Order: sequence, then C-alpha cells, then structure tokens
Amino acid sequence: SVERWTTRRGTFFTCIVRDVTSRRKIEELAHESGEVLRAVVQSSPIAVWAHRFDGGLTIWNPAAERMFGWTADEVLGNYPPFVPDDRLSESHSIFERALAGAELLNVEVRRRRKDGTDIDVSLSTAPLRNAEGTVTDTVTLGLDISERKELERQNRQLQKMDTLGSLAGGIAHDFNNLVSIITGRVHLIGRELESDHPTRRHLELINHTATSWPCSSVRTRAAGPIASST
Repeated sequence: SVERWTTRRGTFFTCIVRDVTSRRKIEELAHESGEVLRAVVQSSPIAVWAHRFDGGLTIWNPAAERMFGWTADEVLGNYPPFVPDDRLSESHSIFERALAGAELLNVEVRRRRKDGTDIDVSLSTAPLRNAEGTVTDTVTLGLDISERKELERQNRQLQKMDTLGSLAGGIAHDFNNLVSIITGRVHLIGRELESDHPTRRHLELINHTATSWPCSSVRTRAAGPIASST
C-alpha cells in the first residue's frame, strides 16, 4: 500500500510491502486441489451427486447420468428426480441426518430411472463443511446393486423350492406307508371272505383307489385281484 503525505520539507510517500508468496502458494494449491477433485468426481465409475442445504443438486457426474438417465443440465439446481413418491420420506430422512453431521454408509434404497424403471441402489452419504466447519452441502456416492439383489431374490426362491421339495418328498413317503398299511389290511380281510361275498366289491374299490394316487408307489398288490378264502 502507498500513502502520500506532505510537510514543510516536501512531499513524501510511505510504501508498505508485504510478502504474499506463501498466501499465493496456498491459493494455487487450493485451486489445483479443486481441479483434481473435480477431475476425480467426473471420471469416477461410481455415481456422485451433491445437495445444497435447500436440497438442490450441485454435483452430478457422468456415472450418475449413466445410472439414472438424466443429464447434469436437466438436474443441477433442482431437487433429485430419481426419488419415487413413496420413498420421499426416506430420502428426506437420509438428507437431514447428513445435514446434521451423520455419515451413512451402504444404505440400500429403491430409486427410479428416467425411463421409469426402478433400481436398487447402495448409498453412502456424508456432510460437506466449509472452512468454518459448518455443514453446507451433502455428498452421496451411489452404486447400482440391482443385479446383486435379483440374484439374492432368485437364491431365496430356489431355497424355498428346495424346502417345498423336501416337504413334498416327506409327505409322499408317509402317504406310501399309509397306502401299504391299507392295501395290506384289504388283502388280509379278502382272504377271510368268500369269492362271492358282497363286501369284496368294496375291498376291490378301496384297493384300487389307494394304489391309484399319483404319489403312491404301491403297485404290486393292485396288479391282481384280492385273494379269497376259496
């Protein structure tokens, strides 16, 4: 800074010179760090987006564009369009917790693409602070886990089918044991009856019915007539 002052002896100038080399280096490093950070975000294979305190989007990288279908020009400055109506309260809760200073890791949620399809997303959200330490924004990393979730659903379905198969096998085994008992009793009774006894017709019907069930493996006794006492 330069200050001019005049006396009887003449006009004088006072100059104050400050060495700002360190400050300039800090500013340059901060600028370079910012450029590196922007490059990392833009080239990240994981979707990255950030919210202002009022909810408007300030960052939307190419991976987020690919995952959700909206371009940065379509969403920056606006509230995220990928939150379904039935998930708004969930989204607000995550946002408010991050603004309060909480870090949320691997939160699994359902989100909606521009084409209307729903996807499973794993979110990790953290607060962004200014130089004074005040939370001003939140940043989120999102990973599409739809394929993994579908494989998990298929695996659960296979486990259910396996359980049902085991249950059905047990039921069939018990049924066959019961059929064996019934047909055995029928043949024993048949041996005590005359060939023209009227009850034999009912015994034949019971024997045929018991051995005709789809799950019955008792076939040998059904092949011929019930033996009689004569």
